[in-house]
Amino acid sequence: MLYQIKNLILIIGLILPAAMLSTAQAAENTDDESFEEITIVAVELYGTLAAAADVCNISLSQQWLDTLDRTFKENSQSAADYKDMQNRFAKSRADEFKNLKNAEEQVDCDQVQVAVDAETSS
Repeated sequence: MLYQIKNLILIIGLILPAAMLSTAQAAENTDDESFEEITIVAVELYGTLAAAADVCNISLSQQWLDTLDRTFKENSQSAADYKDMQNRFAKSRADEFKNLKNAEEQVDCDQVQVAVDAETSS
C-alpha cells in the first residue's frame, strides 16, 4: 500500500506542475493575473512534491528538478517583465489622463478669463 502511495505521489508530482507550466508557456496571451496564479500554483505543487518525496523517501531525478527550477525561474522572470510592462503602460495612460485634465483646466481658466474680460470691457 505504501509503495502505491509513493508511486501516486510521484506521478501526480511529475505531471501536474509540468502540465501547468506547459499551459502557462503556451498561453502567451494569458493576462498577467492568470499567468501569476498558474505559476504560483505550480510552485506550490512543486514544494508539495518535494516535501512528499522527502517524507516518503522517494528520490527524484536531479535533472528533472533542475529543469523544473529553471522553468520556474524563466516564468517568474517573464511574469515580472510582463508586470513591469503593464505598470509602465498604466503609468503612461495615467500621465496622458493627467495632461488631458490639466489641458481641460487650462481651457476652463482661459474661458473664465475671456468672460471676465468681456464683462469688464462692457
